[in-house]
Amino acid sequence: MEDATDMDLLRQYAGQNSETAFAALVSRHLNLVYSAALRKTGNPDAAEEITQAVFVILAQKARRIPDKTILPGWLYQTARLTASSFLKGEIRRARREQEAFMQTELDSAAPDETWAQFAPLLEDAMGQLDEKERAAVVLRFFGGKSFAEVATASGVSENAAKKQ
Repeated sequence: MEDATDMDLLRQYAGQNSETAFAALVSRHLNLVYSAALRKTGNPDAAEEITQAVFVILAQKARRIPDKTILPGWLYQTARLTASSFLKGEIRRARREQEAFMQTELDSAAPDETWAQFAPLLEDAMGQLDEKERAAVVLRFFGGKSFAEVATASGVSENAAKKQ
């Protein structure tokens, strides 16, 4: 197996389901794939996961990889793309965790603390509204008026009041 080319080994695996051929490919290219994943993520555990995923992808696509493919280049690119996908997932996960943490903090904070944090922001936002919008918000949310009452006071239709 030492003198077989990458494509010979890949064809043996694809055609005969040769675990020996696939193991030889993994052995040849493990360091390449792992190092590419590690450089992209900076995380050894993530790099191991990505390396495993890349070889799973290779096994799944073995029959469809063209004969003229330079396998180390293909593996390198697959490692880069898989690592990028992994990082995007980690960013999404971190955002969800941050949002959940913030919600927990808001829920656990005393109402007075929460109000103290948001009151200045509310006042700034209200100051940026034009006069008609500000009046509609004041009537609806501070005055407890219905949309119909806001519409009457503003001289607009109820749908327009809802949009304001």
